[in-house]
Amino acid sequence: MTRTLVAITGALLAVVLPLAACGGTSATSAAPAGAPVQVNFATANNMLHTPEFVALEKGFYLKHGIKAKFQVFNSGAEINKAVQAGTMQIGGGGDTATPTAIAAGIPIFTFAPYMQDATTSKGDEALAVVARSDSGIQAGNWGSFAGKRVGMVIGGTGDAYFRAWLAKQGVDSKKVTFVNLQPGDMLTAMQSRQVDAIASWEPYQTLILDTMGSQVFLFQRGGGVIGYVLGEGTTQDWARQHPKLVQEIADAIAEATYWTRQHPDQAATIATHWIPGLTQKVAADAIRHIPFDPRVTACTTKAYADSTTLLVQQKKLTQTIPTDQMIVATYADKAEKANPQWYRDLKPVSGTCPD
Repeated sequence: MTRTLVAITGALLAVVLPLAACGGTSATSAAPAGAPVQVNFATANNMLHTPEFVALEKGFYLKHGIKAKFQVFNSGAEINKAVQAGTMQIGGGGDTATPTAIAAGIPIFTFAPYMQDATTSKGDEALAVVARSDSGIQAGNWGSFAGKRVGMVIGGTGDAYFRAWLAKQGVDSKKVTFVNLQPGDMLTAMQSRQVDAIASWEPYQTLILDTMGSQVFLFQRGGGVIGYVLGEGTTQDWARQHPKLVQEIADAIAEATYWTRQHPDQAATIATHWIPGLTQKVAADAIRHIPFDPRVTACTTKAYADSTTLLVQQKKLTQTIPTDQMIVATYADKAEKANPQWYRDLKPVSGTCPD
């Protein structure tokens, strides 16, 4: 199910306009001249997209000349379809959804990352596997998933992550039953024993652990089996037609990502406005497992390249996709060069990726 929110309405207007006028954050760049331009954004109902929610509610999009209108979807695949249809101009997607979209004929690319660890190509801490305690799944034993039912968004990043772990541990994925579940349905599915485990992204694993307590256990969090990158994306045609808007969006998301890192508890509160059933406690716990970094580094591009290789191995793609079709550094690099203060707390990176 989707819902829509226009960036500037009612009480939010009173908060955002003073911010834009007087620089209510530590950033120093001036707002673009002229009236804001409305842009339709497709985002997802999970905490990995928190910088987008922050950019809207704290007025960063508006400050950079964008009147953002959001529509919330369940997955990257749904987001890509909305961008392809032209109803949405910008979609929050990443290194698993983007290559499959391109393979399906949707010429979308990422231009402004916001969720990743840009110092490694294997940053997957935002992903996890949670198992029911009465399922027969044994802690640390991937072979114990044989004969079990595991809930996930089929074709999503949780799917790729779980299968990568099975392959690493030498477990035949055909011995596992994969159940297609939307993230918002995972808690109920675990409580009702429809599945024995789930593989997902924040905040859903933390929500299940918090709600079900000793009835479940954290089987695996992260582990460095895949790289996970999310960011703002658009089509090649829209970027060519609106290069200034694309840059303004990249600037806004970079500033919002910095604010998110500096104010994690406040950002977690903002995320609760967008994710049904998400409490402040769960959001505050979950956000500490999500790295937010807007840079395009050698590790970022390697994560995309490795993702296509993995998707080919998992038979979700028939061939790899050139990296420069999936992610472009131009806009993120320009934002960083113009506003180094938004990056001062991040770990330094080199021109090569260490892993």
